[in-house]
This record gives sequence, structure tokens and C-alpha cells, in this order.
Amino acid sequence: MSKKKILSLVLCVALVGAVSIGATLAYLTDSTDTITNTFTVGAVDITLTEDVEINGTVADPTDPMKIIPLDAVKKDPIITLGSASEDAWVFVLVENPVDLLDYITNESAVFGATNWDLVAWDNDGSKSVYAYKSPLSATDSTSGGYTTAPFEIDYQTTFPSAAGYWDPADDFEITFKAYAIQASGITSFADAYDLLKVSYSELVLDN
Repeated sequence: MSKKKILSLVLCVALVGAVSIGATLAYLTDSTDTITNTFTVGAVDITLTEDVEINGTVADPTDPMKIIPLDAVKKDPIITLGSASEDAWVFVLVENPVDLLDYITNESAVFGATNWDLVAWDNDGSKSVYAYKSPLSATDSTSGGYTTAPFEIDYQTTFPSAAGYWDPADDFEITFKAYAIQASGITSFADAYDLLKVSYSELVLDN
């Protein structure tokens, strides 16, 4: 056998061996099923209702309420979180018309079980902000009525001053508005109030 034939045979054998080895070189692999992470956006959901008493008699806060000298009016705003709400800090903004101050001797807040705190007010007495001192969870409420830790705004009417009189044509609107902010990541009602003021300029008061 000539050297040329021997060399050709050797090359053919080497080529077949290379193909065979290449065909058997495969990495060991595996894969799993896909895990899908679904994110939904949470929400804070509140409602505001109110209990009202005039001289101990329950009144409907949606009806016009007549007052006469020496009447005692109790107003209990109640904030409730919705069933799907995230935990939240809650606040109430109370707005009184300045002229109302001619008709009352004082406006005082009664904090049942010390659950509430006055956090801000205007110098003229027209606005004040009250904070619930603990965050609420879903379906929680800030009050269970007058007998269980109420939050009351009490208005005690007075006699007309010597310089004026009660005008039947006068009417006043006292408004309550509730605010809430998530409790997650916020450690105190004071911090929560500072953050709320960024979104709601009406909460920025004189003090």
C-alpha cells in the first residue's frame, strides 16, 4: 500500500472519530416552569359619617339644625376604612365660619380614651385638624358612639352680646372632611400629617 493511500486512510479514520466524539459532547441541562409575579396596587378607602346631638337629642346632620341661646351641640365625626383598604392614618379637618364665633362661648374637642389629638389650627379659630393617634385597619372605625370613646366637637351657644343680637337670617355651615394616608412606612401620625400636607394644601394652617 502506497504512502498516499495510507495517509488518506488515516485521515478518514480521524475524521470519523472527530464526528463521533463531537456528536456525543452535549451539556446536561434542565428548566423549570415559569413563576409569574403579579403585582396589584393597594388603595386607601375611607368614608365619613357623623353623629349629632342637640341638648341630648339625636339630630340628622344632613338636615338644617336650628340653634337657640344656651343650646349644647355635640358633633362626632366617624371615619371608617373600607373592607379592602390598606391600613391608614386618618385625620379630620373642621371648618367653622368666623361669624359663628359670635354665637358660641367656646368650641371644645372631647377626646374619648385619648385616641385623638389636635395637630393644627388657624389663629382665627376657623379651621382645625385632628388626628387619630393610631392607624386603622380595614373596616375599623374611629368611634363607637358617644358612650365608647367618642370624638366630639362641642359647641356651647351663648346669649347675644350687648352690641348685637341673634339674627334669624344668619345661617352657618360647619364642615368636616376626612383624610387618610397609608400607614405602611409611616411611623407616627405627626409624620403622616406632614406628608398629607404635601398633597392637600388646605391642611396647611397657621399653627
